[in-house]
Order: sequence, then C-alpha cells, then structure tokens
Amino acid sequence: MHNLVEKQQVLLKTLIIDVFQEFYYRYKKQGLYAFVIEIDESFALQNFLVSTETSIFSDLEDKHQYLLEQDKWNLAKWKYRNKISEENKLILNKDSNFSEQDSVISLIFQDIYPQQDHQEKLNFYLEIFTQAISYLTKIYSLDRSRIIFLISAKNQPNIIMETAQELNPPSSLLFECIADSKIQSNTINHLPIKLNQADKDILIDLAQIVEMVEPFDSLFVAHQAYLLTFEPEFNEANLHIQNLVRHISTIDNHDFALSKEDIIERIHYFYKT
Repeated sequence: MHNLVEKQQVLLKTLIIDVFQEFYYRYKKQGLYAFVIEIDESFALQNFLVSTETSIFSDLEDKHQYLLEQDKWNLAKWKYRNKISEENKLILNKDSNFSEQDSVISLIFQDIYPQQDHQEKLNFYLEIFTQAISYLTKIYSLDRSRIIFLISAKNQPNIIMETAQELNPPSSLLFECIADSKIQSNTINHLPIKLNQADKDILIDLAQIVEMVEPFDSLFVAHQAYLLTFEPEFNEANLHIQNLVRHISTIDNHDFALSKEDIIERIHYFYKT
C-alpha cells in the first residue's frame, strides 16, 4: 500500500497549494489572515477555508463585510470555503493500512482504536500541511505574522490549539487565535447578541423594502434605505446596522453597493449571531 500513501501525500499537498493559490489571488487585496483545513469527527478531510480582514465589520461599511469582530475565529460563520470533491475524499480517506479485501477489518480496527487512527490521520495532515506551507511561504513571500494556517476538527476546538503552534511561528495573530479557541472550548452555550427594538424595527423595514418590488429595483431600495436614516429609531440602532443602511443607500461610480442577495444575507446574519 506504499503507492497509496504516496498518492495521498501528493494529492493533499497539491490540493492545499492549488486551493490556497485560488484563494490568494481572489482575496489578497482583502487581507487574508487565516487559511484552514477542516476535518470532520472521524478526521476525514472536508473543506478548505479562508477569512479576510475586510470581512470583519468596522466603523466604515464595506460590501465585503459579514463578520462581527467576536466571530473573527468562528469558522462556522466563515463563508469563503472550498469543498473537497467526493473523488478526492475517497482517495484521501482510504485506509492505507488495509487492502480492499480487508475493509471490514479496517472498520473494526477504527472502532476499537479510534484515537490511534485519528492521531495517525492528524500526523499525516500536519506533515503534508507543513510542507505545503513552507512552499507557499517562499512562492508568495508570505508575512507569517499576518497570516496563520490551522487545522480544525468538527466539535473539537482543542485540535486548533494543539496544531496551531506546530504550523505557525509565534505572532500576536497566533496568540489571539489560541486565546479565542480556549474561550470557545470552555464555553458551553454561546449566547447570541440581543437586538434591541430599534435594531429589529430597522431590519424589518429593510427586509420589507428589499422584498417590496419585483423585479429588484436597486435605485428604489437605495432611496428607501436613505429615508430610513431619518427615522427616529435609526440613531438608537446598532452601529453596524446603521452603517449597513447607509451603505445600501450609496451609489459608487454608478454602481449600487449591495445586491438583493447581499442585503438579505446581512439581515439574516444579525439574527444568527
């Protein structure tokens, strides 16, 4: 099964490099700060993810924003992801310790010794990821104090903490990520942000405006959003909601800031946090 191991190593390294390159050229101007390999409970590879500085809400509204500052390291809310194809999943997740005829034995082994099997898979990811990171750092002259590489396992926040320091040099960004991961691992219930009545009123009005006209009329929505800024409750609303409304009402070089889908996604985000 030596050939299978080599095939898996080459495939994983190639996938990491190719996906990072795709993300890099698409989002480099937005300030990439993290690239993540995501695995499931059985440590099977699922997705690649990235997040950017401009994704995070700030005082200046930007069409790329969708994350609250507190969700900077909440991978479940990151939307820039690349899903592994089923074909590649089959190759990468095939057990190299057993032949096709021994598949039943393989399953029994994994049931009896799941931790041993998981650790072997994690070591495999770490080895190949480290090689790929070294290559990418040289090719793109990456500033390792401004971007970190992570491995995340579903429902196991400790995996990020265990692997982050192996994959990255010390930096304030790394320490920030580890600190946040520790908080998440110690938090049983993540309480959502409470919207006040003004927040709810503005978001409801905005949703009604967006759905009011079919087909979608950007000029009408922009004008109605502008009128919302004069409503008495507008100044009592969350600052990010105020910025969103102002951003919708602006026209930049004859282009409207946000599409209908973008606006609806933003509205839903405030209810999901």
